Amino acid sequence: MIPAQRRIRHWSAIASAMAQIAATAAGMLPWWALPVTLGVTIAVTRSTGPVDPAKVRLSRNVGVAGVGLFSGLIAAKAISAGNEGTDPIATLRSLTEALVILSLVMAPHARTAREYRVWLTVTTGVLVAAAAGGESVVAAALTVAGWVILLVATTLVQAAGPVMEGAVVATAVDASGQAANGRNLGHLSVLLPVGAALITGTLVFFMLPAGLGGDGLANKIASRVAGNPQGDVGSRESIGVDTYGAGELDLDLRGQLPDTPVLHVPARSPALWRGTFYSIYTGHGWVANNDRSFVFAHGNDLDVPTSAFDPVPSGRSETDRATVAPGFRTSLVWSPGVPTHITGVDGSITGVARQSANTRAVMNRPAASYRVTSTVAPTTPSVLRASTGGDPLDAEWTQLPSGLPPTILQLARRVTSHASNRYEQVKDIETYLRGNETYTLDSPVPGSGDDAVSDFLFRDHAGFCEQFASAEAVMLRTLGVPTRLVSGLAYGTRDRTGRLYTAANAHAWVEVYYPGVGWSPSDPTAGATPEAASAAPGSWVSRLLGSLTANLPGGRTALIVILCVLGAGVGAVLGRVRRTRQSRVDGRPRTRGDGPVLTGFERMTTDPRAPAPRAPAETAREYLARISEPGRLDASTRTLEQECYGRTPPTASEADAALRDFDAMLRR
Repeated sequence: MIPAQRRIRHWSAIASAMAQIAATAAGMLPWWALPVTLGVTIAVTRSTGPVDPAKVRLSRNVGVAGVGLFSGLIAAKAISAGNEGTDPIATLRSLTEALVILSLVMAPHARTAREYRVWLTVTTGVLVAAAAGGESVVAAALTVAGWVILLVATTLVQAAGPVMEGAVVATAVDASGQAANGRNLGHLSVLLPVGAALITGTLVFFMLPAGLGGDGLANKIASRVAGNPQGDVGSRESIGVDTYGAGELDLDLRGQLPDTPVLHVPARSPALWRGTFYSIYTGHGWVANNDRSFVFAHGNDLDVPTSAFDPVPSGRSETDRATVAPGFRTSLVWSPGVPTHITGVDGSITGVARQSANTRAVMNRPAASYRVTSTVAPTTPSVLRASTGGDPLDAEWTQLPSGLPPTILQLARRVTSHASNRYEQVKDIETYLRGNETYTLDSPVPGSGDDAVSDFLFRDHAGFCEQFASAEAVMLRTLGVPTRLVSGLAYGTRDRTGRLYTAANAHAWVEVYYPGVGWSPSDPTAGATPEAASAAPGSWVSRLLGSLTANLPGGRTALIVILCVLGAGVGAVLGRVRRTRQSRVDGRPRTRGDGPVLTGFERMTTDPRAPAPRAPAETAREYLARISEPGRLDASTRTLEQECYGRTPPTASEADAALRDFDAMLRR
């Protein structure tokens, strides 16, 4: 094996090992298997001797057949799961394990450029799985480093392909290492793939969702395209909180919410403050039917008109003072329950408009504070379990789109199969969502023809409060339970005088109708697993990288670029050290880092004392035959060709004899 092949083999093995580490950090491979796979990778990399072609074909066929069989079993499992759907992460994890096994089976026999390309293609699949499953800065950094190493190995294979496939010694190389086209092959073999990796990594960073360590550009673009073909739909950052009781809630919007102060309430007040509720599910969002009821009342201190669509529950009544943050404009009346009385503390309120989905205040100037009396529905388990009676006759509360996938009903029936009353049905669905779905603000955007709840439950398994609440409401509606989605402010932050709600506290939850009780809140998002919780919490490396990301100007982008530059620098230094050590070992200057016989041949052809210049298209055998007597350099020619193309290198005595012949030609 010539030095170029050994160099390619080492880079390919490092890329495979880095892919395994990145996939493990992303949760695609089990931690206990990493020492085993890395040990096997190191062992097979050291295999540099001749190989048996029959064994190569056998191992390749067995490996491909094994992975094909494994993939077939996964597909059969997905089909047998039927309408209940499959877990895409578990499937991806299984495929990643199969790819690693295939890599370990095929790597020992890699000798030709084609075989190395197959090895690197399998490594690419492992890195793709790591990028898809990564949820931490550590996993993202390891994945990017793996891409850099993979591109270096791929470029080396491409550059050495003709030699590895048996081509003749090609164009002349002068003493400074310059090829006939004037480019430095040694530097370009590393700088080109590193530069390409930086560009590719930057693009991947912007396209990856923020939850995977990227910028979420794809989701932001998809949000606009899916939400409005004209592209004038804003992100959650620009929309923030629904301050005017908008009639639609779009499940395609993504992004972080700002920390703008909105409302300050007493600390003893309930945690959930209602704003607007929605009754119609469209498959991509919810619509508030505000056209069904509208009642207006004049005054600054008045009873709120009643609404048949939001009746006063049989709960407790309480009065709270809400102070609107300075500079924040709103007409929506937030309240912890169904509002029954409102007073404008500063005299700014001149009337109240009660719609079927919310209550708005009519003001002569921006309100600074108001006092609201509301009736809060009971949440005590004993009361809700004992509820009896009939449900509302209006089918609006169990409405579902005609194209709703039947898998949602089947899942709801399976999850609530042991429930004996409505309260237990609600709790079973809450428990299922909290245990099987992950909370993130940057989940994938549903396709234009896909149902948002179905994608959340069976494909993405990740979403924020609106996805969790929508899933519970739709699952309950498939069982005939009247539900509605509610948006408002939730939980907030305690301070010395009460609780402060910011725009980041905008929240969505569910209200379930209990006969004889009324609409009672249910919040499936509370207690859901955050996306970051699955990414090695408490690791000092994770904390360090998180701190660097938070303090670097440019955040994750700057950190990834710095890591790539450092990796390239370390690789260049190690390469220079290795070349220096090799030069010291055999005492001859290295121009390309190839074997000693080829180095001596190139030194002879480029030396001013050379018997004759070598033509660019002249092969080594043709040149040596031209400059010497017939048969004089036949043994040296065979030694040179064996070093370049043979499965085993020439012996030390054969190499020394060839070098003596080349040096003798210079002396002549």
